[in-house]
Amino acid sequence: MRKPLVSVIIISYKNYLYIYEALDSVLSQTYPNIELIISNDGSSDFDKLAIEKYLKKHAKKNIKRFVVNNNKTNLGTVKNANIGLKLSKGKYILLFAADDAIYNSNIIAKFVQSFETLPEKELIATSQLGMYDQKLKKLRKYFVSESTKQKILCLSPKELFGEIALKCIIPSAGTCYKRKIFEKYGYFDEKYKLVEDYSSSLKYSRLGIKHNYFDFISFKHRHGGISHGNNNEISKTRKLFDKDIINIMDYEIIPYLKLLSENQKKEFQSIYRDRKWRFGYTYKYEHGTKKERRQFVRENWKTLLISLLQDCFRKIRTKAHFLIIIGSLLFLVYSQNFGEKISIIFSLQKNTQLINNLNFLIGFISIIIIGISIVLVTLSILFTSGKKIYKFLKFIL
Repeated sequence: MRKPLVSVIIISYKNYLYIYEALDSVLSQTYPNIELIISNDGSSDFDKLAIEKYLKKHAKKNIKRFVVNNNKTNLGTVKNANIGLKLSKGKYILLFAADDAIYNSNIIAKFVQSFETLPEKELIATSQLGMYDQKLKKLRKYFVSESTKQKILCLSPKELFGEIALKCIIPSAGTCYKRKIFEKYGYFDEKYKLVEDYSSSLKYSRLGIKHNYFDFISFKHRHGGISHGNNNEISKTRKLFDKDIINIMDYEIIPYLKLLSENQKKEFQSIYRDRKWRFGYTYKYEHGTKKERRQFVRENWKTLLISLLQDCFRKIRTKAHFLIIIGSLLFLVYSQNFGEKISIIFSLQKNTQLINNLNFLIGFISIIIIGISIVLVTLSILFTSGKKIYKFLKFIL
């Protein structure tokens, strides 16, 4: 009996350096019926002809078909992934980024075998993801922790929704879909620019679709997160990514808070507030236009001031703390006429000059120590938080 066709989709954007490693991980598969779709999102480093030539030379008989697509313009990860899906024809679909790689040559066969153990209605099989270094040689950690495994295995889809709302715990690479899921529920949501996996995991769990977990490592994920090009575009890309996460919270979680437990609601609301605050602080206050910065300060001046003060106090050196304590204790001693008490203990109560000298010495030393500690604290604040304080004062004065 002929094995069902598996579509492997590789999405690329400015990671041509790694794409042949990804291709080789597909070409080495033992599964007999594979189609390979490569979709590049308009980056100039992509050599379509070279890739087609490489595949013609190295593809074995199990690669039944390959398509190499290069978008004319950069559309974003979500649209690019959907283009790959629309070009594919397989019953099962694996999608991963061009800077990652399939773990070994038996992975596609394992996914098909895993699906064959499930009822026909099941649409998702997920697995373990290895988080590797930049060279994909050294394993740094596993994406799915032991506690997460138990949650995926034991919780109902709607219960799992509450866990995913707090953290994305379903690996993107490492999850295999049946084509039916896209035919029935639509492609990845294109109101998001870069994040396709988090919103879909939330949607599927909310709809009662189970993420069936199988405990094998399926992919090697390269350190550095999502690869979106050179260093000059990192801040712009990071902003788009962070905005996607906030939008996902707005559209995929907040309208469905009733599915969360009370503790999950509190934790989510804390995470949401923190993300919104950090987004505004980073992209409007630190890197925004003058108008955006002024507006952010007007709207958030109390929170901003508290944040700056907390930042200052966190960065005060331990030595300064120690000197403040010692100086304060000595000043306390001085204020209690401790010199006179020492004189009494040693039967020197009639020696007024000695008493005065002791009190003066203690007071003088305490003031010097407190003064030094104040200077250290001031310098510490100026060196570590001076720029932030200046920027804040500049807008409120």
